[in-house]
Amino acid sequence: MSILLFVVYLLLFTYWLYRWGKKHLSNINWRRVLLFAFILRVGVGLFFGFYTRNLENNDYWRLFRESKEETDWLLHDTPKFFYKDILDNNGYSGNPFTSFFFKNGNNMYFNDLRDNLIIKFNAVLNVFSGYNYYVNVLIANFLVMWCLLGLASVFRYWLNPRYTWTVLGVLLLYPPLILWTSNIQKDMVCLMLLAVILFTYSFRKGKSGAKRFLYWTAFFAAVFIMLLMKNYMAIILVGSLMMVWVARPSSPSFAKRFWILLGCVFGLFCVSSFFHNSVNFALLLARKQKGFYDVNGDQPIPSIALSGDIVTYLRNLPHAVMNVFFFPLEKSLLYDRIGWIGGSSCLLFLMLTILAFRFPTRKELWKNPFFLIMFAFCLLNYLLIGECVAYYGALLRYRCIAETVFCLLLLQLIDFQKIKHLYINNKNI
Repeated sequence: MSILLFVVYLLLFTYWLYRWGKKHLSNINWRRVLLFAFILRVGVGLFFGFYTRNLENNDYWRLFRESKEETDWLLHDTPKFFYKDILDNNGYSGNPFTSFFFKNGNNMYFNDLRDNLIIKFNAVLNVFSGYNYYVNVLIANFLVMWCLLGLASVFRYWLNPRYTWTVLGVLLLYPPLILWTSNIQKDMVCLMLLAVILFTYSFRKGKSGAKRFLYWTAFFAAVFIMLLMKNYMAIILVGSLMMVWVARPSSPSFAKRFWILLGCVFGLFCVSSFFHNSVNFALLLARKQKGFYDVNGDQPIPSIALSGDIVTYLRNLPHAVMNVFFFPLEKSLLYDRIGWIGGSSCLLFLMLTILAFRFPTRKELWKNPFFLIMFAFCLLNYLLIGECVAYYGALLRYRCIAETVFCLLLLQLIDFQKIKHLYINNKNI
């Protein structure tokens, strides 16, 4: 029965995507790419599920198994579904916000809440899948596809790309994004929330009345849920939006103001090391790094232990830049599959960066408000991940969304016509 349900859903979702592509994509090849990307996502998600089904304490299956009971609550005791493990303080005493940014003894309310939200997402999917993990993966990836198409429309609206593949192709087919967001966990949900935030932010102006209210409601709801799921990503995104708003895009000196504000962000972070511990951002991030050290995960990478002193961040900065922008100076990763994946991403990022400097184009993008929002979002995500994450597998997973956007932005800065002409001239010599 589960196999039949899976096949029916697969045919139905494929047909819906085909109909959407026929209406919105004039090029038949892009319709095929759309269907291929969906099948590829589902295939990767199924492979991960099958490969990890017998691994002890695997998050994918653990969260799915715990969701079955909550599906029963959803169907038979709906108030309990929304109340249990969320509004009841999750069984913890005291102020739950003391664990919002870091671990605080046994008070792990917000750390557990992130898992509880994934469990409840699985519980909703169980209603439509008949409690089948693989059907859940199929439905979830169908939702992700719509979110990616929404993101593509946002980037095309703001950046007006010269080539479709530099936006749609990257979002649908970039391997690290598929690898780390094809299964039901935090990164998949955060990708969908990012799409909702940027879509509602971009297209709210053309709405009025109830539709405008709905867009704003969806915007703030997505920001709030992302704040609970990955607080640093939500804070960086909202901070980037605020910097653009304060810099006033209509002003002739908008770009200059934006860079000044970005510099002020770094300055505030440095100055906060002299503040009380509750608002000492350097100390908060140091505790987050310590949480990674306590996990004792696989693929450790070079890093220096952080503290509330900003000097430790400056000492760790070379390691952070090398780890997150390029490749860690760790010999063992050369013989590890995760090292090969990261190394491939590093080579691609390095190649795009070189091409953007060697064949620059569209300098006006550096005055484009949305381009600057996403550039700041990527840059700050990279630096935070590089400073705090002490294990390479976790670094690659946390980086995948910002990495995809970074590559998309770099592609907009490359003049492919110059490259094409250079290739033709060299061929004719």
